[in-house]
Amino acid sequence: MGAHRVAVGSRAERQEAQQRVKAAVDSVGREEIYRGTVFLVGVLTGHLIAEPTGGGQSSSEPGVLGGHKRQEGVLRQ
Repeated sequence: MGAHRVAVGSRAERQEAQQRVKAAVDSVGREEIYRGTVFLVGVLTGHLIAEPTGGGQSSSEPGVLGGHKRQEGVLRQ
């Protein structure tokens, strides 16, 4: 059995996205793209981990996700 691909967007949209990625890499460099990607993954992961149960709101302020504050080296709520 062959692998099945799910079509997402048109060929023109994919080519346009590839051109935007290439332009970004040419503009700031591959290392900076890697750093930015790792940063964004970390922020999103932190948001998902800190998401409160029961539908409450979490703080979007960096370092205070989920309302937790670090005091004297101990994580406190």
